[in-house]
Amino acid sequence: MKIGKLILVLILTSFSLFSNTVEKPNKSTYFDEIKKNAPKIYIDCDDCDLDYVRTNVSFVNYVTDVKEAQIYLLISYLNTGSGGRRYTFEFSGLKRFKGLDEKIELITSQSDTDDEIRKEVVKTLKIGLIRYIKNSDLAKYINISFEKKLDPTKTVDRWKSWVFNIDMSGWFDGGESNSGKRLMYAVSADRITPESRIMLKMFSSVYSSYFKIKKGEEIRSVKKGKVVKGVYVKSINDHLSVGGNFRVLSSTYRNKDMEFSLSPAIEYNIYPYSEATKKQLRIKYSLGYRKIKYLEETIYDKKTEDLYYQEMSAALKLKQKWGSINTSLTGFTYFHDLKKYSIELNSSISWRIIKGLSLRLSGGYSIIHNQLYLPKGKLTKEQILLNVSAMSSSYEYWFSAGISFRFGSIYNNVVNPRFGY
Repeated sequence: MKIGKLILVLILTSFSLFSNTVEKPNKSTYFDEIKKNAPKIYIDCDDCDLDYVRTNVSFVNYVTDVKEAQIYLLISYLNTGSGGRRYTFEFSGLKRFKGLDEKIELITSQSDTDDEIRKEVVKTLKIGLIRYIKNSDLAKYINISFEKKLDPTKTVDRWKSWVFNIDMSGWFDGGESNSGKRLMYAVSADRITPESRIMLKMFSSVYSSYFKIKKGEEIRSVKKGKVVKGVYVKSINDHLSVGGNFRVLSSTYRNKDMEFSLSPAIEYNIYPYSEATKKQLRIKYSLGYRKIKYLEETIYDKKTEDLYYQEMSAALKLKQKWGSINTSLTGFTYFHDLKKYSIELNSSISWRIIKGLSLRLSGGYSIIHNQLYLPKGKLTKEQILLNVSAMSSSYEYWFSAGISFRFGSIYNNVVNPRFGY
């Protein structure tokens, strides 16, 4: 009997061990396998809290290379007339999701906090991912709920779409033999609607510095500038706009006691303005009048003058899966002497060459033959070193280049903010 009981105990124990290790699946392993087959997404966004996104949308795999992605998401935005933003989420299906594309818009207000905005971004991302998740093993774990909203009512805007902004700042530094300060204020008013756009701005700055060379010898410099400007743009259709701008300014750096400019303009966008977050090719032409009173007599023996001019520019902005391009070309000339002109080119490109390899290039070049404001006489050594006045130059240029190569794991799901990284 004792032997029989012992055998029975051994059988029951073996059965218990077998049931624990074989019949009961390991949930962690099970869900890891599901996550392994979850959609791979690459998010292209210059101003998103991606750590927050990865933390709160954890049912997809985030990859570091667009070539590994099954979903490419471009998030871009334009500023709205109320001071908020209109985000555009463009989902593009790749590989097994090829042909499944989605476009969703999100509008935030000026009063929204960063936390409120990122919560709305996550909510919009989840909505956009539904059509991809429903075709995966994750579909059975998705629940959709609907929050009842109030009946729509007409919005009464007592500000009539006007948005105002006041900005003031000061900067101070110093030491035993030098000190400096900069005071700045800006006031702006904007009204942006689908039919028109009005922008008004006032800006003033004072920059002063002091250097003690030796006992009894010191150098002081002051640069002052004020600007009041306004722009009006009228939308004609999805490609054409007309309008104009005015400007009143003073600048000790450019030898201008007062300058008034007025210029009507016309602009044509090759692409529809409705696609502006993704691509733009704008061509603009303007005619202008300018009246200037100089602080000092110029190299052309002028204390005041009236000038007429024309300006033409072309600007291209693209943001695609392979990268982005921003480039502009501007030509300017005075009518009284066509040899008094300037041409300016600025470009930047970010290009994903191959898997993990990206190239960044940016630069600018200007041809300058219209510095009518240069004061007569030579600048002192102190004026040159302190950069208190513009100097004669027939050209300017700048250039920047960078390259990056990423390799290793294609996944980027884990968030670890320790040490601020």
